[in-house]
Amino acid sequence: MPEIYAGQKISIGDIQIFADNIFLGQTQVAINPYLYLDNDAYNFLSATNLLSNDLISTTINTLVTDLKSQNLWDKLYAMYPLVGGTSTTCQYNLKNTSSLNLGFSGSWNFNNNGISGSGTNNYAGTGFQPFTASFDNVGKNLSLGIYVQNNITGGYDMGIDGVINDDLYITSRYVNNLTYFYYTSSLTVANTDARGFYIGTLSGSGANNQVIYKNGVSVASQNGGGGQTTGGNLVIGAANPSVEFSKRLYGLSFIGKGLTSTNASDLNTTVQAFATTLGRNV
Repeated sequence: MPEIYAGQKISIGDIQIFADNIFLGQTQVAINPYLYLDNDAYNFLSATNLLSNDLISTTINTLVTDLKSQNLWDKLYAMYPLVGGTSTTCQYNLKNTSSLNLGFSGSWNFNNNGISGSGTNNYAGTGFQPFTASFDNVGKNLSLGIYVQNNITGGYDMGIDGVINDDLYITSRYVNNLTYFYYTSSLTVANTDARGFYIGTLSGSGANNQVIYKNGVSVASQNGGGGQTTGGNLVIGAANPSVEFSKRLYGLSFIGKGLTSTNASDLNTTVQAFATTLGRNV
């Protein structure tokens, strides 16, 4: 194969190719160096201004393509990769960067491992109100997920607590050493290590339809009720804007439709690979 040197010109009809430029006639053709990226990954990386970060670009692209190949992408309302180390980059929803972006309130710390609150006044509003028509009145078909990187008790990881009738929240390790997934009815399991990837899901109305998964494994289940209220904005890092603030370190979070055990296992595999590549795995 002949070698091509910098500045060397190769002509094919009206197309002139230099080692670092392409011309059609006398017009230089723009080269997009990001054509290898999935469109949704590209949109996220463009919004966060992280296209030039090779590690994050590759990791986000793999995350998106894996979610799609496992038929998980369409089950998501929102996913927050929490990359880039700033409030601006961490706010964006991977699924749709123009919808359900995070609004940070109170004292938060942003770094390469994700986000952590002060435990005194911090919460991140998602804008997600699961009991409204805009989200198909999800009722008994919902999942929440959070990737926790440190072993700290207390506070809620995600929640809508204290709204009119029904609470909805998940916490990896409360002060009583229990993991909670509450959705009309409370599901708990003993836990002394908050670290890991947690999924709380309610899917349908069959037996054991309310499940807590930790690192892809079911650790508790029951016949869940589900329900509806007339309000509530799901937040991350607290039970609501007023109480149960958490100071745990989060490396990813998501909101989605109800998940099967296979879905939960596949999602865990994908998220753990994402965390490992970024060096935030536990």
